[in-house]
Amino acid sequence: YDGVVDLYWLEGNPNGSATFTPSDPEFSDGRAVVHIEDTEPETLLVYLGETELVQPYDTAAILLDFRLLGVDKDIPYEFALGNGFPNPFNSVCRIDYTVAGAVPVHLEIFDILGKKVADIRQTPSAPGRYAVLWDAGNLPSGIYFCRMRADSFSDVKKLILLK
Repeated sequence: YDGVVDLYWLEGNPNGSATFTPSDPEFSDGRAVVHIEDTEPETLLVYLGETELVQPYDTAAILLDFRLLGVDKDIPYEFALGNGFPNPFNSVCRIDYTVAGAVPVHLEIFDILGKKVADIRQTPSAPGRYAVLWDAGNLPSGIYFCRMRADSFSDVKKLILLK
């Protein structure tokens, strides 16, 4: 097997359970030599190969026994900010977003003048699809902008509040 598996520690606990997704559909139960390289505090890159790889001080080669429990093909590989729904909306709007890595996600709402009126979410998120509800009941009708920032990704969507 020659491929790369991203291994994300859950809740930043390297001694806890972790999830990974094989990048090759031929990945199956068995035995393999694994080369692990530290890339960031919360992320490890795992390389599966046919021969043992011994590298300098920052990497290690280990023998891994594994049993494949399943492959989640729905894990996203890119960040995205969806359009608000409904849009235009009256008081409450659902904002969908997609996270491709275990990084902090910042969702902020700005009015037409660029003043920040809400911080919706500023927490680390595991890879996946999420939705949050923004309650704008205390704000006047108008045009607002939702900005999502995560890692090097940034996007803005227009939201229209009609009361």
